[in-house]
Amino acid sequence: MKPLQRSLPFILCFLSGCFLFRSGHLDIPESIRTRYHEGIALYNGEQYDEAEQQFRAILDMDPQAILVKYRLGLTLYQQRKLSDAQVQFQQIIGMSGDLPYGYHGFGLVALQRKNRRFEALNWFRQALRRDPSFVEAQWELAMTRLAVTNGIFGAFSMGQVREEFQRVIEMDPNHPEAYYILGSTYYQYGKIDDADSAIPLFEKEIEVNPNHHDARYQLGLAYIDVERIREGITTLESIRTVDPEWTIRIDRAIAEARLRNSLVGADSIFIVLHMLPEEERRLYFDLKTVLPTNEKTQINQLKRDDVASKAFEYWKAHDPTPSTVENERFVEHCRRVAYSRRYFGRGLWPWDTRGEVYIRYGQPDTRKMDTSDASLHGFGATAQFGIRQVERWTYEHLALTFEFVDQGSNLAFHMPPVRATGDIASVARNAFNDPGVGVEKLAESTPAVYKTDYENGEPLRYSYSLAVYRGAGGSAELEVDYAVPATELSFEDRTASLETSLVIFDTNWKELKKTVEQKRLRPVPNADRTHQVALYRRTLTVTPGQHHFAIQITDKQSGRTSVVRQPLQVQTFVPDRLALSDIRLVSRVEDNATGIFVRGRRRLTPNPAGVFAVGRPVTLYFEVYNLMKNEVGRTAADIEYTVFPLSGDTRPMLTASGQPKIQTTQSRKSALLQKEEGAEKTLKRDVAIQMTGVKPGRYVLRITVNDLNRNQSVNFSVLFRFVPLE
Repeated sequence: MKPLQRSLPFILCFLSGCFLFRSGHLDIPESIRTRYHEGIALYNGEQYDEAEQQFRAILDMDPQAILVKYRLGLTLYQQRKLSDAQVQFQQIIGMSGDLPYGYHGFGLVALQRKNRRFEALNWFRQALRRDPSFVEAQWELAMTRLAVTNGIFGAFSMGQVREEFQRVIEMDPNHPEAYYILGSTYYQYGKIDDADSAIPLFEKEIEVNPNHHDARYQLGLAYIDVERIREGITTLESIRTVDPEWTIRIDRAIAEARLRNSLVGADSIFIVLHMLPEEERRLYFDLKTVLPTNEKTQINQLKRDDVASKAFEYWKAHDPTPSTVENERFVEHCRRVAYSRRYFGRGLWPWDTRGEVYIRYGQPDTRKMDTSDASLHGFGATAQFGIRQVERWTYEHLALTFEFVDQGSNLAFHMPPVRATGDIASVARNAFNDPGVGVEKLAESTPAVYKTDYENGEPLRYSYSLAVYRGAGGSAELEVDYAVPATELSFEDRTASLETSLVIFDTNWKELKKTVEQKRLRPVPNADRTHQVALYRRTLTVTPGQHHFAIQITDKQSGRTSVVRQPLQVQTFVPDRLALSDIRLVSRVEDNATGIFVRGRRRLTPNPAGVFAVGRPVTLYFEVYNLMKNEVGRTAADIEYTVFPLSGDTRPMLTASGQPKIQTTQSRKSALLQKEEGAEKTLKRDVAIQMTGVKPGRYVLRITVNDLNRNQSVNFSVLFRFVPLE
């Protein structure tokens, strides 16, 4: 039996004469007026027990005073004495069924009963039929309709709810709460937030009720959402001054606003993050939304104190501008997290599946909302009443499209279940599927995407190579060679401008050394730029150990840029210990030269790309340190050159030119042997190795130095590539 049907026998009973009350009156006689107002004051002060006693005493004097009986019923209702309250409201209707008070009271009592909201709506309507200006009944009607709408129909009936609140405002333009709730329906419910519509309502609420802190808080958030950020933060801060208990809530809102709008500098981002509660702060250091699945397992095994440290290392390793203190990638990640918390976390903490996608790929190119019947989409499961909200996101540059469904109309969007097949078993299995499984699978094959505003066009293409040599006093010198094709540069007045940043970090990503260079260059006049390359070298003194190296080159005219990072192992050059430098690949050798790219009076033009044409020799340079002398002051060493293909198993046949003589080993066709005898403890050698039987592809060349006097050996390897001869 429906709630209203259960109440009908009772209603018919008192309307037909079961309750023989004499007609009541609305007047408050002079004899009870003072005590009546005292009772109202007690009621307004939430002293309900004292108010009850006062109203009962007045009714002992005047049992037909309907307004006193109504106030007594409200007082009992506030004390959750629902049965006693209902008796009073019943008696009011028995006294005068044309007055709204008893019906309004019945509606209030119904609201406290389980599953009686629709019955309450009916009682409030009956009260308004008796008195269309009865604002209390209209207010409860609007609030009850909002409660029924939210969570079942979502945005689908919000228009009718707003009409109900608008009627409250028409009845009472100074209502202390109506503007706030009406503004919230634009700001917290519906298909898409409408902060523009909410703002004037929140402003009016504060005008009517200056102490409404929640209205100020929501107004601050709404200002921020329409990019009136300074006004928003000022509005939020105004609450702090009048109510210090709001500190945590305000700090969180301001921190999220600054993060969401990228208003945080590198020197303060961690200060802002610490304004958040720990549970919220950990979301910004959580790498699960950007890491591939295999690395997520490693993150899950970390201790809580190590999570932030791991995140710092990760974002430092992905800093698009390593030469600056700003880490645009981490700032953008924090913006995405804050955005997801604000817009995708209403139905599920910390966010629904939309948040995972947004943090990984950023703002979609298109985002459309569709509200329609579930049967039109043919999904395997059906939302309540067949109604759902569907969002479709498209990332055109990634050729990705996502569809998210608010299955239960509760503002929690997930990727839809598989379409129905008629197989009951498959439907059952689908019911237990993780709603984020589609995102998980996609994350395995598609990396997180990030693009900054300063990246114009495609990344700048260039090549570079690193080589460590022994410097003065046994120090380590890092030579960085880099080449930028002229076709990658933009020229104005036949001049191009480059900025090169080189940064070395320790294992904890603490900056050890940085250099920034500005280069201006002109192409060779009347020559084809296709084969012209800007080639530079920078030498840095570095400390031994394990490091991180980063290079960033930017075309100043177009703004195109690119960053490359790699591990850097720098050896210690200890006296009297055999050592071998890195191997430098060379494109050309010139004798008796001076200036750039010169070692041992020979200009060795570097080949930082490590690319050689098939049929041409592979030229390289290296240095050997601390060969041991024998008893007559002579050194003796074997230097072996071995080549390994990285694809296929056919090794090339090697021949070489260089001093002293280089010969083919007897045991392996893909190796050469060089005999070294002399009085020098340091050797500087450039060698040209001719390879026959090679195919285009990647190869590794390994150099092994055997000190025959010390019976000790060292080796280094270098990667190079053969391309077809043009």
